[in-house]
Amino acid sequence: MHSRTIAVAFALALALIVPGAARAADPVTINVILSLTGYAAFIGQQEQVGLRAVEDLTNRTGGINGADLHFKIVDDGSNPATSLQLANQIIAEHAQIILGPSLTSNCESVFPRIVESGPVTY
Repeated sequence: MHSRTIAVAFALALALIVPGAARAADPVTINVILSLTGYAAFIGQQEQVGLRAVEDLTNRTGGINGADLHFKIVDDGSNPATSLQLANQIIAEHAQIILGPSLTSNCESVFPRIVESGPVTY
């Protein structure tokens, strides 16, 4: 979980420095691809719990420059093809940050697309 903590801290730091990332009224949304179902659900569900705790703590203590933090979590079903499809949808929405996917095979399917056009990912 230590690496996930570093990832969240990294993403939050990026959200603070990305120009136009948030106005006081707009939430800072960070897209997250997790394996909430499938063979790796036990990993993704714990990651989701951790991210929701960070989200809650951040928002209870003033948010990011006054804006609420929101993790937009989607489920890749522990499937590399689904991870790629979700990453493509997120990229099409002009996201600046993506956390995940967590599994090596899913990362390998997404990585070429991220390098080609992509947002910061961890």
